[in-house]
Amino acid sequence: MSWQGLHARTIKENYDKISEKRKLTPVEVIVTDIFTVVLKNTAYTRIFSY
Repeated sequence: MSWQGLHARTIKENYDKISEKRKLTPVEVIVTDIFTVVLKNTAYTRIFSY
């Protein structure tokens, strides 16, 4: 996600930075990021035998 890797001194500051980043990030970017994460997770879980 585009807000990963943000650095803050406190937990509250971290959440505030994430919130601000989410508000400023265009929906198209978030959707693209989510698709990439789902794709990676799906590929990863296919290696397990159930």
